[in-house]
Amino acid sequence: MSDVTKTKETAREIIAQATHLAAKDIGDDAGIGTFSAWDSMAHVNIILALEERFNRTLGPDQIIGITSLEAIAILLQNLNGDCG
Repeated sequence: MSDVTKTKETAREIIAQATHLAAKDIGDDAGIGTFSAWDSMAHVNIILALEERFNRTLGPDQIIGITSLEAIAILLQNLNGDCG
């Protein structure tokens, strides 16, 4: 499995946990407004999960950018780069 695929799967798992859905039910096009389970509370839970994972507070621009599975995967790559 490539690093990009692993990062997308991690993003998918974070969304699944926040929305209380199975990861297999989170499509590649998942994002705010694409399914009802990604509501404001799930969005907050996604932000908290990312902050806990990296033991840091996300900045306003990072939080605003959390709009889709793809955006979360990119953020994960950027945060992993900052940590390593």
